[in-house]
Amino acid sequence: MIDVSAFWMVVGRRTPWAALGGVALVCGVATALWASVNDGMGELVLVLRLDALAVAAVAATCLEDGAEELTASAPVGMARRRVASVAMTGAMGALAWLAIAVFVGLTSGRTGELPLGGLLIEVAALISVGWVLAAMITSTLGWRGSGVRATAAVSVLTVCTVFTPRTLDWLWSGPSPAWRIVHVRWSVIGLVSLAGFLLLSRDPARRQILSVPAERSKLPT
Repeated sequence: MIDVSAFWMVVGRRTPWAALGGVALVCGVATALWASVNDGMGELVLVLRLDALAVAAVAATCLEDGAEELTASAPVGMARRRVASVAMTGAMGALAWLAIAVFVGLTSGRTGELPLGGLLIEVAALISVGWVLAAMITSTLGWRGSGVRATAAVSVLTVCTVFTPRTLDWLWSGPSPAWRIVHVRWSVIGLVSLAGFLLLSRDPARRQILSVPAERSKLPT
């Protein structure tokens, strides 16, 4: 029997509430101040994308859990705990970024001009990329320090796409006729990253059980 309230309390402890709140506050104020002295919509979209990267970098830390190896075979396995953790963190991350964008739009009087739908797709995709990187780092290097490494990895990877001409055109075009296809690409990136995260988050006990028949077949008869 699973204690649901205790389970969600554990999930809540893994959610980086303070960091997400701090990012929302700092980025919201900084972006609003920037928007008050700059009128360009393209430049504002760029700053909001930087805010999205900050949110994704923080969200990537939610998978760092020192107790994960001890509880991998618990009634609520690693996969369920990770999925619950990223669901809560992803929702809070999207709300944090949306709060930044709405605050900036209201203070600058440009709420109706902001392409919030497309930018939210980018936020979700960047957060998913951070999770799959965190899962890869945890599975190869262990949990200790995986959050910081995942934060650095998603930041460096994003910067590399900005400084590569091909990916700059594919992913970071401003509002234009290509806006729709750009966000189709972002949607694919997000879905592939999420699928990779789920694959890397399978319960170790289940993987071991599935490998037993193959091991038995090698025993001498």
